[in-house]
Amino acid sequence: MLTFGVIAGRLAGLLSLAAFVPYVAAILRRQTRPNRATWWIWTANGLVLGASYYASGAENTIWVPVSYVVGPTLTRSWRFVTEKAGGLRLIAPA
Repeated sequence: MLTFGVIAGRLAGLLSLAAFVPYVAAILRRQTRPNRATWWIWTANGLVLGASYYASGAENTIWVPVSYVVGPTLTRSWRFVTEKAGGLRLIAPA
């Protein structure tokens, strides 16, 4: 059954994940270039946060930490995908 807590937890996770969209869009427009080390640190931070939520038995509130793992991982991935590889652009031509 979808209770208020379940709906609020999922909505919070989606909202947290949506916060990465403008930054990924700026990467694709080549307006910014994310630092690899920074986004690895953010991913590790999300993993630690998610592990602590999981260990404490969180169910409805686990979605925000999950978004804090998925968001930085996708951000790092877009950086890799949009870089030049041997003179060819893999995705998102300028």
